[in-house]
Amino acid sequence: MFRRLYIVSNPVDRTVRAWHGHKIESKLVKVLKGKFLVCTVKIDIGIIQIKMLSIDEIEMDQDSGIFYTPGLQMVQ
Repeated sequence: MFRRLYIVSNPVDRTVRAWHGHKIESKLVKVLKGKFLVCTVKIDIGIIQIKMLSIDEIEMDQDSGIFYTPGLQMVQ
């Protein structure tokens, strides 16, 4: 289930936009016009620190499908 829909346009080329993760929230990304570089970061949450494990970059345009990235799901 998705709770929000964002439609974002950039006033100039090379605008940087960022979102942050939530404990449980997934994202869908669909490009309507132009190109976007979508970056995802896998993290390891330890007791003392957070480590970035990997960074993935996906270049998308209007012909790309819908990109889905699952939210961070913490289990205690």
